[in-house]
Amino acid sequence: MSYDVKEMQRHLLPILKEADRAIRAHGLRYFLEGGTLLGAVRHGGFIPWDDDVDISMPRPDYEKFLRHANEWLPPHYRLRSHLQDPDYPFHYAKIEDTRTTIVEGPTRPFKGGVFVDVFPIDGIPADPKLRERLYRRFRRLSMLRHFIHRDPYKHGHGPRSWWPLLLRKLYSRRKVAEMINANNATAPFDECDTVGCYSMMNRTYLDRREGYGDGTPIMFEGLELMGMRDNEAFLRKQYGDWQQLPPEEKRVNHCFLHVDFHRGFRD
Repeated sequence: MSYDVKEMQRHLLPILKEADRAIRAHGLRYFLEGGTLLGAVRHGGFIPWDDDVDISMPRPDYEKFLRHANEWLPPHYRLRSHLQDPDYPFHYAKIEDTRTTIVEGPTRPFKGGVFVDVFPIDGIPADPKLRERLYRRFRRLSMLRHFIHRDPYKHGHGPRSWWPLLLRKLYSRRKVAEMINANNATAPFDECDTVGCYSMMNRTYLDRREGYGDGTPIMFEGLELMGMRDNEAFLRKQYGDWQQLPPEEKRVNHCFLHVDFHRGFRD
């Protein structure tokens, strides 16, 4: 579906502003993440072709935010996670504008509003064997989550539907989300030297906890938001030569399946 990226950015910015206000007002930590951080450092705001926003929070702060965000945010914004919605298909949260509608894609038919993704940052054990075991379990649980949310009849009503149907009988969606969160939170964030977002966990995304710090002000579209203690070190690790613009053919956005800026997804 074709939509105006600048219009998307105009809807994303106030969500980000309110998230920043709510998080900081209650003494919690957060950081601009991924392409949002890259945009802040390289462009002073959105990457011109980008159509989403990512932030991350240390696990203890993230868990508290999940419990209280909908008390702290304006009524037309709401946080969704497995705590609020047992059918929620992701193991990270989204802050959505309920006055809008997005369907992300054919493999993600979940309907919501224009959103800011909120990722937990977890402690990563120093023991390489435990680290690998937790990561492999995360991958297995992620596959389980995929099967219980997927249309069991995607490939017809024959034997290929039996496996997802069986898994749905054995595991509830909320239970799998709780298993993923428990696995990822095994190593306490504030006791680990190495931390990372399992949700995005290519091993290059692991970082030293001291590199995050407690948040460092950074300007984004005229707003003072929170970056990391060492933004450039994080960007080098994630993107390599982050100052170099990608070639034109790689300047792509998410190409959401359906976007409506004027009608709420609950209407």
